[in-house]
Amino acid sequence: MSKILDKLPKLNTDFFKNYDGYGRNIPIIARDVISSSIREKRFYLAAIYFVLIPVVLNLFNNIGANIVQSGSGIALYYAQTAVLQEFKAIYISFFLGQILLVILASDLIAGEVETGTMSLLKTKPIYDSEIILGKFLGSMGVISILDLPALIYIYFSYLTKLDATWPSAYLGTLDEIIMALIVLLLLQSIIVAMTIMLSTIFAKTLYAILSSLLALFILSTISSSMVAAGEEYNYLSFEWLLDAIMPHIFYHLEPMEIELAGLFSFIGVLILIPGLLLFIAVVFLRRREAI
Repeated sequence: MSKILDKLPKLNTDFFKNYDGYGRNIPIIARDVISSSIREKRFYLAAIYFVLIPVVLNLFNNIGANIVQSGSGIALYYAQTAVLQEFKAIYISFFLGQILLVILASDLIAGEVETGTMSLLKTKPIYDSEIILGKFLGSMGVISILDLPALIYIYFSYLTKLDATWPSAYLGTLDEIIMALIVLLLLQSIIVAMTIMLSTIFAKTLYAILSSLLALFILSTISSSMVAAGEEYNYLSFEWLLDAIMPHIFYHLEPMEIELAGLFSFIGVLILIPGLLLFIAVVFLRRREAI
């Protein structure tokens, strides 16, 4: 085996160290967003809501009190049901979940303009799209830090308290949980991308917050009117999207099947929406530079 490995071409790591083309600045900007965000008070406020509150509520939740059976099957079902409910109630509810996402992302561009650091940033050999993508990916990194702890804790606490078999039950549906977290992040990325876009348009943090909340309120109002009208498909509701997508992911006691073409097409659309919003943000950032 060692002889075969010796014959394989070596990876030239110097290429990556010396690479000076497009995209080189994206991870640098993203890393700066993460490091600066976790030092701010608003991050800890969001952590209380996204992490501490779900964990504390789960600690006082008497799991299994009204459940006659236990074991891997019932544990997986209730664990995945709890994760879905947590997604809907905490992470994307309009009450605080979406508002905190807006607050976390509102000054990514507007804050740079207000403090004058955007002008300094423009003097560097950097593309506008690198700025937008770096800010976006850094923000999503911060949100991932907030999402993962409580959801993983909730999922595995149900498995433990309902006597799921170790390690098969814990690892057998791990792909479903990972996929569910990806869907959650994609839904949240729509809010983040919209906020970044609006912050490039208004260039003031307060205006970015207010305009983003107004846009979310309008979407929520239209969504509610669609429900009242009895519409079967409500693509403007994050909760409806979760209910539509998650059954294709959850409740499979075997590893998730690959032949979910419709599901992956749906996820492709969720990727396309923030991509379009970020493209608009790049256009407005370039226009601001020209002005």
